[in-house]
Amino acid sequence: MKPAPPKLAQKLLKSFLREELAEEVLGDLEENFHSRVENRSLMKAKINYWFQVINYLRPFAIQKSKSYNSNYTDMFKINFKIGYRNLLRNKGYSSINIGGLAVGMAVAMLISLWVYDELTFDSYHENHDRIAQVMKHQQLNDEISMQTALPIPLKEELQSNYGEGFDKMVLAYWPQNLIISHEDTKMTSIGNFIEKDVIEMFSIHMLKGDEKALTEPGSIIISSKLSYALFKDERPVGKMMKIDNELEVMVTGVYADFPKNSSFYGINFFAPWKLYQNSQDWIREAAVTNDWGNNSFQIFAELAQDTDLESLNQQIKRAGYSHISEEEKAQKPEVFLHPMNDWHLKSSWENGVQSGGLIKFVKLFAIIAGLVLLLACINFMNLSTAQSERRAKEVGVRKAIGSRRGQLVNQFLIESFLVVIISFVLSFCIVLIALPFFNELVDKDIQLPLSSLYFWIFCGSFIFGTALLSGSYPAFYLSSFRPISVLKGSFKAGPSSLMLRKVLVVLQFSASIVLIIGTLFIQKQVEFAKDRPMGYDAEGTIMLWSNSADFTGKFDVLRNELKSKGAIVELSESSSPLTQIFSRTSNLSWEGKDNNYDVDFGKIAVTPEYGKTINWNIIKGRDFSRDITSDLQAVILNEKAVREMGIADPIGKIIRSGSGEKTKELRVIGVIENLIIQSPFDEVTPIIFSMSNSPMNCMTMRLNPEQSTSASIAIIEDVFKEQLPSTPLDFTFTDEQHGLKFASEERFGSVAGLFALLAIFISCLGIFGMASFVAEQRTKEIGVRKVLGASVLSIWKMITQSFLVLVGLSCLVAIPIAYYLVSGWLEGFQYKTNLHWSVFAIAGVGAIVITLVTVSYHAISSALGNPIKSLKAE
Repeated sequence: MKPAPPKLAQKLLKSFLREELAEEVLGDLEENFHSRVENRSLMKAKINYWFQVINYLRPFAIQKSKSYNSNYTDMFKINFKIGYRNLLRNKGYSSINIGGLAVGMAVAMLISLWVYDELTFDSYHENHDRIAQVMKHQQLNDEISMQTALPIPLKEELQSNYGEGFDKMVLAYWPQNLIISHEDTKMTSIGNFIEKDVIEMFSIHMLKGDEKALTEPGSIIISSKLSYALFKDERPVGKMMKIDNELEVMVTGVYADFPKNSSFYGINFFAPWKLYQNSQDWIREAAVTNDWGNNSFQIFAELAQDTDLESLNQQIKRAGYSHISEEEKAQKPEVFLHPMNDWHLKSSWENGVQSGGLIKFVKLFAIIAGLVLLLACINFMNLSTAQSERRAKEVGVRKAIGSRRGQLVNQFLIESFLVVIISFVLSFCIVLIALPFFNELVDKDIQLPLSSLYFWIFCGSFIFGTALLSGSYPAFYLSSFRPISVLKGSFKAGPSSLMLRKVLVVLQFSASIVLIIGTLFIQKQVEFAKDRPMGYDAEGTIMLWSNSADFTGKFDVLRNELKSKGAIVELSESSSPLTQIFSRTSNLSWEGKDNNYDVDFGKIAVTPEYGKTINWNIIKGRDFSRDITSDLQAVILNEKAVREMGIADPIGKIIRSGSGEKTKELRVIGVIENLIIQSPFDEVTPIIFSMSNSPMNCMTMRLNPEQSTSASIAIIEDVFKEQLPSTPLDFTFTDEQHGLKFASEERFGSVAGLFALLAIFISCLGIFGMASFVAEQRTKEIGVRKVLGASVLSIWKMITQSFLVLVGLSCLVAIPIAYYLVSGWLEGFQYKTNLHWSVFAIAGVGAIVITLVTVSYHAISSALGNPIKSLKAE
């Protein structure tokens, strides 16, 4: 058997070759092919054949384009008109379809914008994929913890020994709320002290000044927002200002405010690291002596081009190991780099391994967006197939006069596109209106990127994908009817169509019930954590930073004057605010301690009035006292610390802090109830409180409960103006700060709840439309039943029972899925609510009640209708 020329090449040639040349050219090429096969190899003959085919792509051989046929355009116009008229003819179903799709598409668009904003977090910084924060793992009792506070000399160690892996590296302190002043204008603002390469590393957009603006020790760069607050419309560059009323600096640059989806959002100034180092004795000493034990600073790095993060992590993990103490070596510390792309979404750690973070919410809401859009598409498919008997004669007639199935599919797809386009326009309007409220709800500043080509490409793809998803099945289903049975009047929608509609309804309500259960458990978890005993009384207390030099020596004056004027009950200072722990230590020992067992204790220094200010609950022993000098060498433990130490009766026991010559002996004088200082969703931190008379970071005041808060604040403002004229009063309420710990979960719970309600709304629209159709289809049956004596209740039961069965099945499907998802979500919390059956029951009963209310309208309307009208045609 002779080999044949390549078929694909032949088809290509026939597709463009002139008809009058086709026979001759094909014959010549085939003869030439067989000749070459005899003389050469088959492969070379095929290659030559392809070459000859391509060679005929010339003007003389290519067939002229056919005259434009307007039939396609005319057909499109006819299909468009038919679709438009069908929408007008069935206004009720059209409204349900368009309304449901519009809501579904609006939800999907809003969530997509939120997801995009989250996934592009920190992308404002040009080299975000090469920026990382230097961090450290350390091991305590087989548990690996993570810390961001590092020693100053680690930066030099990394640059000296692993410099080829880095482009830049900066040392920084922590963002602080500091007093900023220019002439008579004074305010508090968040800023940071950092090395000069910060401008280039973080791609800070300089509006005035350049990348060298932080070179001089006495310089400062400020945000556009702070510039306007201080200087209004004056030129800020070259102006002098003060930080904390003592550090005089010159404005050398103004930068654009960081967007909300940046880790540096809210930082309004950067000042040189050297300025801060030279102004703080303890930092200067740590820098001069290369103190490896002072872990109080941050280090940021920009990797060199083409550097692999994982391999660099392997290289640097032992950096500085030879310089640390034996106690630290016992904790097996390892240095590593945490990439900027993970700072926001993957900030949670569990036993030294990234355990997620906000990325779980991003995935969750992406799924919700898909589910809500799917629910809206299901409505369209359900109602389209439910109306099959109405459209059957139309399909039969069109097929009888010669319409092919493909033409009918095109017609129904055009109708689907028409509905989707109208829905998209409506959803776009909904998004424009809802976006400000949505931004407030999710604490974002999301804008529609109307000038972006990619956005419009996404919108086009979104419309196309939704139209195909919602319209494909109805198009192929409706176009499959047999004209003979339709025109003879014997057509009935098959059981497969009815079964599909039931399956789609079950899917709809299953998804909605899962969303409802998830929302209820998010709210339950937040309420559970809010009800957790705090161990202190936050209500009526305010906190303010007292780290400015202006506060030095003023504690007793402020306390006495505020108390004498009746503004406060008590005032105290502490090294950490009541809602955070700034310092930790594991370098403690006590009698009976296992040398292989280490505990990471929170360490907070306080004034003797601290316990009375926050009303902590002393379980054993006593509180600190100014009158007992030895209390400067005493400590108070919380219950968790006592448990970790394993001391049966801690009062009077000695705890040793430090090692060698620096060891301090501290006597336990009291035990207090556990305080919820950090996350209310996690286990309590063991804390050791010590007494100090030295100036500290934070003041806490308990306001006088016998007068209004506003009156007390007014007195405090007057006293501050008198005693601290250069220091603006900037305070926060403790209970508000504590409430912020729930903000993330509450925000996501609110968003999930909103979308769950919308999902139910869309599902109810579908049920409403289906009930309307069922009632319409069974009008004559209902009329006959009424004539024969059927009651309104029996007719109501007849129509509603089939829907109730479907919703019952939805509950059976949804509850196990919801249980699995919620239990997985709760695993991320150490302190969590239980999976009580009542929540599942509430969701199921709620879905059934909603279905009854939705279906009952049509059921009762049909039952109360006049049977004479429905039977008149018979």
